[in-house]
Amino acid sequence: MANQQTQGEWYNDSLEGKIRDGKQGIICELVKGTKTDQEAEANAELIAEVGTVTNETGYTPKQLAEQKDVLHRACLMAKEELVFGGNWDDAKRIIDEAIEKATE
Repeated sequence: MANQQTQGEWYNDSLEGKIRDGKQGIICELVKGTKTDQEAEANAELIAEVGTVTNETGYTPKQLAEQKDVLHRACLMAKEELVFGGNWDDAKRIIDEAIEKATE
């Protein structure tokens, strides 16, 4: 993933209605629109968290969810391989392939 977004931790400056970076730079300004105060605040927190997670991991939350799914399926397949008379080599191959795919 090309890291073109603002780097570092993002946070919600709810008093100003802005998402900021750690250097006090403005990433974006928020417009409440027709949302309730609680919904607008929750959305702002989510936006800030997405930026921080992406910068900390190098992956978007969607990419992390996809990796989680790949690894979860591999664990289930490896478990099935071992429980139903398979062998460690096949289970290890399944796990290794999933790790490689999840970290591409």
